[in-house]
Amino acid sequence: MPSKEFRLLAIFRAQFLGRIYRHRSSGIGNRIGRELFEDLFGHEVSVAYSQHVLSGVTVADSSGRIAGRKVLRRNDTMFGRLPAGQNGHIRQGFNIPEGPIASPRIGCEVKIIAKDPLSQIDRVISDLNSFSARLGAVNK
Repeated sequence: MPSKEFRLLAIFRAQFLGRIYRHRSSGIGNRIGRELFEDLFGHEVSVAYSQHVLSGVTVADSSGRIAGRKVLRRNDTMFGRLPAGQNGHIRQGFNIPEGPIASPRIGCEVKIIAKDPLSQIDRVISDLNSFSARLGAVNK
């Protein structure tokens, strides 16, 4: 049965409620982005997604690296296939295993607009376009 709550929204709220927001802390986006994959699984968004998770062939990774390839650090968290012979591990409180990614399938980039929104949005669009082009080259 699907969960009624969204983990991503809860952790996003927790980043601001009663605390000072640290604009340049890269770990914030990683923590928030990680919850996207939990919500996709918990809300049963896709049968194929759930089957891949349950079979153990796909994992989430917050490092932004693709195993055996040049570092493509542009997403806060990625979801994809494990390298051959590797296993993921499940952290307490999570359903999606974590581990290295050989072939990315979904990337999550979290941007919190704190100042100068237009230049931030332009940079994010440029970064995502560049990341998409590099992923296309990696997956060929």
